[in-house]
Amino acid sequence: MNLNTASYDFLCRILSPFTGPASVFRLRQQIASGFVAWASVIGIANCHLVTPTLWVRLREKNLDQIVEPDVRDYLQGLYALNLKRNQGLKRQAVEVIGTLNKKNIHPLLIKGASQLFQPIHGDMGSRIMTDLDMWVPADQISAAVDALTEIGYSDGGKCLKTYHHLAPLFREGAFGAIELHREVLPEPIAHVLNASLICKKSKHRTVEGVRYCTPTLNHAILLCMLHSQVKDRFHDEWVIGLRSLNDMTAMVAHRRADMDWREIASRMIRHDLGPVLRAFLWHAHRLFKLPWPTSVRPSFRAIVHHELCMSAIRWQIMERLTIKVDCYSRFIHRCFGRFQRFFRYAADQLSPG
Repeated sequence: MNLNTASYDFLCRILSPFTGPASVFRLRQQIASGFVAWASVIGIANCHLVTPTLWVRLREKNLDQIVEPDVRDYLQGLYALNLKRNQGLKRQAVEVIGTLNKKNIHPLLIKGASQLFQPIHGDMGSRIMTDLDMWVPADQISAAVDALTEIGYSDGGKCLKTYHHLAPLFREGAFGAIELHREVLPEPIAHVLNASLICKKSKHRTVEGVRYCTPTLNHAILLCMLHSQVKDRFHDEWVIGLRSLNDMTAMVAHRRADMDWREIASRMIRHDLGPVLRAFLWHAHRLFKLPWPTSVRPSFRAIVHHELCMSAIRWQIMERLTIKVDCYSRFIHRCFGRFQRFFRYAADQLSPG
């Protein structure tokens, strides 16, 4: 196992909410022995925006006190800054939702916004956020913009008429932008899980005097998967996104009794996204030790996809070494791309799913 894959494996075992006592004991031994490439681990965590969660999980597993002092100070400091920012974002969210409530608008909080009120990782400072995403009905979106304009928000003159959300609304001194969504997902996947269905089944909540809605657990997991694997093209580009896997496994661990994998699988397969679902679950199963759902059949294609993604991680060092020799670098990438396409084709032929 090379440095890249060893660092990925170590980071995922720390992040996983399914790590048992035996695995925690092995992690403790590894950290105490000094055989952890912390620079590589933290570099990956920073890249995937999971560094505050890394600190939270180290504390939960009682591993924080045996971490090297410099590493501990860095992780603890970054977590403290993120906690302060998220507390500010929550105050901002309460103000925004309260303003919308005065216009009889009860927004649907999606993505990270709902986690400010119900942290899936058990700690408000664990998740890095950049904005607040909210969906409002089409017939109320103009009123919502007007209401937020009255309290100082502005889109800076930008217009995104064809996008699934309006231009981000900013206010000087605010912790993040507000994104009002026309649809929860962009085209061409908006039909997979449309906003009206999410809203119909959503849960109405009242917290700190403001009223809003949140998606069901099944819909939240579908949104997490569709955003990362399809919208952001992680599946097609052979990327293992640790942030989405971290969020999904935390949601499952936190509310496993509310899960219905059969419903999730049915919707994904109905829209020809079965391979995406199985590959995503196999990533979570192999890296985060997510128990495999009994209602979803694993596939050879998902296994091959995971191994090719791991091979891409393993070869990152080769890409850096060859980048200076441009023609040779292009040759390596071209050959590796053909290698991936060949095995994807072989997996398709061997697997009915």
